[in-house]
Amino acid sequence: MKYDREDELKNRLNSFLAKSFDIAHIDYYSKLNDEAILNLKSALSDINNILTYKVTIGLVQWIISNLNLDLETQTKLKNDVLQSKPSSNGYDLLLSSPIKLIAEVKCNIPVNNGSKYGAAQKLGIQKDIQGLLNGKSKSKVNHLDYLKFMAFLDIPTIREANTHMMKSKNTLKDSLVFIDDKQSFDKRLDVVYGIYIPLR
Repeated sequence: MKYDREDELKNRLNSFLAKSFDIAHIDYYSKLNDEAILNLKSALSDINNILTYKVTIGLVQWIISNLNLDLETQTKLKNDVLQSKPSSNGYDLLLSSPIKLIAEVKCNIPVNNGSKYGAAQKLGIQKDIQGLLNGKSKSKVNHLDYLKFMAFLDIPTIREANTHMMKSKNTLKDSLVFIDDKQSFDKRLDVVYGIYIPLR
């Protein structure tokens, strides 16, 4: 039997909708006209923003737990996340007092459900590492004085992709230090600390 691209896409969409929403397994694909498909695409484009928000809130909780922030600072940090618009310029997280820190949140899922990032994904991560270490043109903070973090969604494929990325050439592997049970957090300002944040 020959491969049929439309059949494959139709089956994947129908299966996803039925499973995710616990609804009947019928042919939803055939019920969608072009306008409905465009509207669905627009709605689903916010999925990355939702993931980024959840991981950012998880990173805030990690920071609160590990940096012993006072209640006023905790509230400010949480409010900053709630009030920032999706895909805004600058850092995903910025705190200037009483502790200085900047952070980027990455929710890249390895391509084709695999365990390696695509070239564009890897370049995006490297660009954000550079932005943390060397500053951003649109940010006025003196990045040299700030703790730097990069938060990743904690799923096995992302951990595998990061391990693969750290072994590959052209990666700023000496600049990204993952914190886990084996690696203590020594608060260096010349590295980016990688943190894995589980979805709650």
